[in-house]
Amino acid sequence: MKKIFILCTTLLCVTGCSFNKTSSNQVIKQCTTQLSGENPNYQYNAEYNIYSTDDTVDKIEINETLDSEDSDTQAYFESYIKDKYDEQNNNFGGVEYNIEKNDNNLEANTTIDYSKMDIEAYAASLEGMDKYVKDKKLLTEGMLEYYKLLGFTCE
Repeated sequence: MKKIFILCTTLLCVTGCSFNKTSSNQVIKQCTTQLSGENPNYQYNAEYNIYSTDDTVDKIEINETLDSEDSDTQAYFESYIKDKYDEQNNNFGGVEYNIEKNDNNLEANTTIDYSKMDIEAYAASLEGMDKYVKDKKLLTEGMLEYYKLLGFTCE
């Protein structure tokens, strides 16, 4: 369970990023991570698409998958995702997620829409993030800095 806890505390760890443009002003920064463990055996993959316009975050789309034959690992991951995103949505708004189970696979698809979120309360809940709020919008730079503090790699 300790390894599962470590997995869940690093769910947002990002190991690679790339930049794409969707329109003349919107930019997508794509970040991914992969984690694995033994006893219990699992493989965790995540892809984050951070949509931003004029250097402010519009939304983040997250796709997370967990492959594990261990039912306790699957239950823990599912519970962690639900608890984390339900709490965030209750406190700040803007979060929608869906979890699908297939045999030894769980997939969570989450959208965090920052236009529907109480940005000031959200930023105040994260140490140092409040300095990255401008006109009630979260600066992309702040999100990237926060990820880097957590050990993320974004380029």
